[in-house]
Amino acid sequence: MRGMEVPSWARAQQPKSVSLFEKWAKEDQEGYRLHNAAMRKKTTSLKPGKVPSRPATPAQVRAKVRKLINKRSMKIKDIQKLMGNPSGWGKFMNGASYKYPSAGAALCNEAYNAASFFFWCEKNVSSRLPPVMKVAKPSLPDISAVKVTRHPLVHIKNTQTALKRICKKYDLTYSKMSALMGRLKFGPRVSVAQISKFVNTGGSEAFGDIAEFCEKVQMAEGQKRKSLFSKLPKRRRV
Repeated sequence: MRGMEVPSWARAQQPKSVSLFEKWAKEDQEGYRLHNAAMRKKTTSLKPGKVPSRPATPAQVRAKVRKLINKRSMKIKDIQKLMGNPSGWGKFMNGASYKYPSAGAALCNEAYNAASFFFWCEKNVSSRLPPVMKVAKPSLPDISAVKVTRHPLVHIKNTQTALKRICKKYDLTYSKMSALMGRLKFGPRVSVAQISKFVNTGGSEAFGDIAEFCEKVQMAEGQKRKSLFSKLPKRRRV
């Protein structure tokens, strides 16, 4: 890498053969090797050398693509068009086929090379992405006077869906939601980490308080929705 440290796969936008991608992947792997060797020297030597920058890993490129989809609300077909409609898109974005010990095979994927070149151009040349349009979201309705009857059973999947809908619809952050769910003597009733974990995985020890918050919002909206709580089934007498 010389000058602006142009990645090897950035020397041509539309290679004519797959062998070029394989050649570039080998050069990128060599770049990883040099970078790791320099890092080891930096931590173990008294006179460390300059650490060369390495190309973005497939996981980093995949995260950048997902950020375009989630943060900018771009459609996949529009992103693919900006990157030249590369092949192997689904396989690269899924990532399941590139787990250890085949993680290095992702460097030969055409979608990875095209996406890497695209993001390199965005940083070093000129941006082709559309401007971010911020749409003003409404404020959350007042839920201070809403009373909810809590039952023992909570529908986790429905609660997770309801919480995602509320986050998307209203001008809310996890910190604001944590404050709205109340406080205990030594801290918030539901922490930001618990809310984030529930949104991503559906697993959190605070699912009851989160379900109560979502139930209050649904009642304040005035929409008839199925309750997120349910009673225990009655036992049959034998």
